Amino acid sequence: EALHLLAASAWLGSLLPLMLCLRRLPASQAAALCQNFSPIGIGCVLLLAASGLAQGMELVGTLPALVGTQYGHIVLLKITLFLVTLGFAARNRLTLTDRLFDAGAETARRQLVHSIGAETLVGLAIVLAAGFLASTTPGAHEQPDWPFPWRPSLAVMTEPELRREVVISACLVGACLAVVAGTLVWRRGRAVAVLLALGVIAWQAPSFGLLVVDAYPTSFYASPTGFNAAAIVHGQALYAAQCADCHGTGGQGDGPASAGLRIHPADLTAGHLWDHPDGDLFWWIGHGMRDPEGGVAMPGFAAQLSEADRWDLIDYIRANNAGTALRMESARSLPPAMPVRCAGNSASQLSDLRGKVVLVITAAASHVTGPPVIPPQDGFPVVALYLTGRRPNQGCVAETPDARAAFAITAGLSPSAPSVPGYLVDPDGWLRAILPQDQVSKHPERLVATIRTICDHLGGAAPSDEHAHHH
Repeated sequence: EALHLLAASAWLGSLLPLMLCLRRLPASQAAALCQNFSPIGIGCVLLLAASGLAQGMELVGTLPALVGTQYGHIVLLKITLFLVTLGFAARNRLTLTDRLFDAGAETARRQLVHSIGAETLVGLAIVLAAGFLASTTPGAHEQPDWPFPWRPSLAVMTEPELRREVVISACLVGACLAVVAGTLVWRRGRAVAVLLALGVIAWQAPSFGLLVVDAYPTSFYASPTGFNAAAIVHGQALYAAQCADCHGTGGQGDGPASAGLRIHPADLTAGHLWDHPDGDLFWWIGHGMRDPEGGVAMPGFAAQLSEADRWDLIDYIRANNAGTALRMESARSLPPAMPVRCAGNSASQLSDLRGKVVLVITAAASHVTGPPVIPPQDGFPVVALYLTGRRPNQGCVAETPDARAAFAITAGLSPSAPSVPGYLVDPDGWLRAILPQDQVSKHPERLVATIRTICDHLGGAAPSDEHAHHH
């Protein structure tokens, strides 16, 4: 920020004295002055661009925030004004300064003075825009409203045939652009090369259309819940009241009302759920979905569910999907976030225990025989986390009454299923295993073997807090 301020001061602060000197000095000295000023101006511009980019990446954050927030709109205005000043500066240096040596030096001098004056005014407008930015919430801290009817998506790249089509199209277009670049260097055949490139781009455009999907104003909204246990459990109750009739108790789309519907409800346990961001789900739950003929495929629930309710419902849908995958396919699932208290440990959230194997115990500490103290496995400490009961002398205890129910959901266990004694969360923060009773209390050697197996097969990046629930 200091470098950005100094560069702006040196550039804009020099324009007024430069303009005054140009009005007074002889043409030859004025031309020399402009030439000597150029290195200073270029250095300031490069420093402004680099420091502005660094600030923008931190404060704006993403492309959706750039085009979908008030802060981003002001940044776009500031960038546009900056490009305008660059245009003035380029004209001043590359055109008008050279004319100071010609016969029409006085005309060039007047034009140069006017151009520098206009550049100064635009620069002051940039300073004004920066002042508005200083009092506006950064785009990285706002929910961006996506203004376009489509958004980029790489989901198609998971399909081999479609991926091959996109790659071939990209190679063809890239080759044509390389030919165009070659003709610019050799100064031959430019028109033919450009026409060829335009033809290939038009021919391959449908393939690149595979890389965009329908979008909605909330497509890039991020869930504010942090996937916490209370949200998941509340979302389960909302699902039972609002969604189970059509989508079924387990989410397979087989609810009692589904038989009478022209469009079968979506299977919310299918893997393709993860192709849709939280923002799309938020829009569909609030505003409904249309079928290909324009009819109502799913009604909207904005009148019945508040925004907070919709986010909790999304958490449950994600957790139920990940739990089904964990139970059926031995996948990884993100455990619910929750506050914890630990003996001899400063951790205050479950995520603070990453880097350790977490042995999750569902029963109260006083009702569990064991678990035994397990030494570190493959260099990873083993910590016990009790979901109910008072804090033990060692290990941790969850500080939310929803911990047990939320873990059951993310493990794919139905509310009517018998309670399991525990789970294992690996050092990367993934929920990896549901433990049978004998591993917790009767056969600790089996528990140790399971922990070792998990530690030997980590390999997954640590989950983020933005719904990286399974893979």
